Parts: sequence; C-alpha cells; structure tokens
Amino acid sequence: MHFKPPNCGNAKGVEQIAQVGSCTACQSFETQRVKGCDMTIYITGGSNSRMKKGWAPKFSQQMRERETVRNISIGDVPSYVGFYQSLFNSDLEPGDTLIWEYALNDENHIDFQNYDASELLRGIEYLLIGCAHAQVRFGALIMRTRRRHLSPVDCIYNADLKGLFERYNVPYFDVNEEFARRRPYHGGVKNSHYSNFAHYDPESSIINFIADGGVEICQEARAPEAGPNAVVPLRAIEHFDGGTVSTFDNRAISVTTWDPGEDGISFIPAQAGKVIGFVALCTPEGGMMTLSTGTTTQKFSVTFSEDFISKPMVKYISVPTLMGAPLTYEAGERLRLEWAETAEGALANRKFTDSPSDEILAKRESRIVAVLVEDI
Repeated sequence: MHFKPPNCGNAKGVEQIAQVGSCTACQSFETQRVKGCDMTIYITGGSNSRMKKGWAPKFSQQMRERETVRNISIGDVPSYVGFYQSLFNSDLEPGDTLIWEYALNDENHIDFQNYDASELLRGIEYLLIGCAHAQVRFGALIMRTRRRHLSPVDCIYNADLKGLFERYNVPYFDVNEEFARRRPYHGGVKNSHYSNFAHYDPESSIINFIADGGVEICQEARAPEAGPNAVVPLRAIEHFDGGTVSTFDNRAISVTTWDPGEDGISFIPAQAGKVIGFVALCTPEGGMMTLSTGTTTQKFSVTFSEDFISKPMVKYISVPTLMGAPLTYEAGERLRLEWAETAEGALANRKFTDSPSDEILAKRESRIVAVLVEDI
C-alpha cells in the first residue's frame, strides 16, 4: 500500500497516524472544510458510477464548489479491483473520503461467475483496514441488481456486507431500501427504475436520489475502526522481473502495464501465500497466459470478448474461482507469468474466450497490471 504524505498541515504521516490516532482537523467533513485542510473525495465503483448521466456527475456538481472529486471507478469488475484502485492506484491521503459502490458488481459476479461471497467480503474488509490505517474516511452506497431486487435470492452477501460496515463503524446508504422508506408514495424501486439487469436508468428520478445519498454518506463518512493489530495481508504485486513496462491512459483510468515478452515476468514473494487474481488490461486479441509456481502450471485466457467492444478494458481474473481452489506458494518460490503458445487446458472467465484462433494467440495484446496475493 502506498500513500503520499498528507497535504493537511495538522495531519501526521500515515505511519504515525496508525500509531497515535487521527488528526483532529480531519475527523469530520465539516470540521475539515472549516479549518481549510485539502481534501479529495474518491469514488470507487462499477459502471453505475461511470455513466455520463449517472449519479456520480450529479454528485460531483453538488460537491465541486467545496471539494475535489476524483472518480476511479471501473465497470464490470468485482470489488477486488476497487481494493486495488483505492489502495494502490490512487493518491489517497489521510483525511480524504472514499465512497465505495461495488455491491451490485459483486452480486453479478456471485450470480453469473460463481464467485465466493465470503472471499469478496474478505477483500472489502482488507480495504476497510487499509483505510483505517491511513485515516481515510469511508462511506458506502449499496446498489442492487434488478434481478436481486425484484426476485430476492438466498445469499449471505448483502446482509454480511452491512454487518461488516457496522462492525467497522462506517456508514452505508442502501439505495433501494432508502428509496422505499423515504418515498413510500412511489411504491419502492420498480423495474422501470432500471435500464437493464445491472444499471439504474439514467433518465429515472432515482438517479438524483442516489446523488443526494452520495452527498449524505460523504458528510457522514468516517475512518473505519480497526483493531490496533489488524493487518492487510492482501497485496498487489505491481513490479516484476523481466518484461516490458508501459502506461495505458484514457479518460477514465491510468495504469502501468506489463508485457511478459519472450521470457515472461516473475516475482519472488517474501512470505508464503496464495494468488487471489490478476488485474489485467485485456482486448479481444489478448492471447493466453500461463501462471507457474514451483509445483503448479495453469493457463488463463486474457482474451476478453464482448459484442461491440474492441477497445482495451481493465478486467479481473479470479484464480480460485476458475481453479476451484487457491493457488498457493511458499516463501521464496518464484512465480512466473508467460505467454502461452496454445489454448489447450486454459481456464476462462465469463466473457473471455477459452479457445481463440491461432491468429489471436499470436497477437498477445493483453497486459498485466497487478497480481493480487494474500499472505498466509
């Protein structure tokens, strides 16, 4: 995890804050504004937080006169990417605010890609601990997929998510519950409030309601309350031996990427652990990669294939979901990522091609951004 030194003159460095407590000037949203400390509001969420006519632009308009708002959201990925974006690919500082909106994405990954709810919740808990150590204020917007809202299913994720936030004493705003409670004359959130199974309709009145909820949760946000011995064993490996480094930038994101090249990229972990997944920049001509430890070799597709999408997209590849078990390694054991010559035996996420043509295999356009590992 890396954080820049805080701009707030009253705040201490992140290491010191973790030991002695929080900066009094950065305790509350209103106090920080009055005392003139610099603060940035970060939004990390899915495509509902990226829509041009969605809640985030309306929220930003309300907040822009007072604070800087940065949207680091990435759509169609689970909350693990929010963990990476927030703690490893942003400039979060003590006193900043992080608005989290990945519940809907996690629901989709549980329902359609067989992700384990408890694994996703563990990653969110690590994000809360990271924010606690850095004295970053946290608040959550909880959205629901249309399917989950209109036809509730038995899943521990939503209830346990709220329990997690309550345990760390951070506020959350459940969009559909609050809409039904505060606007009973509307009869609650209906099918018409959604444009499809995964998005709220940007032309619906609920968008302004969500933006107002974002303002509310921003004002209530506070640093999570983690125990003094709480640690974050989940890490992002962003630097490798070998390969070629480049930077990918567009209007939404900026990431450093790695091309394994002819000899592959590798790293040697200091502690034993397990590979949680990859953050990767993928294209329809991405190719296949092989992940190897001292005892295991497995191919994964990095060829993202979705109708009408040809541009590079940041994606997440869950290793335990695809393999059915964690991929573990010992301390000092070299882990290597290489291009695969064939697709035989490859595992593929939903929307990824498991048997691309020889031409696509040779293109090798996809790139590694980070490997998420958990110390054990």
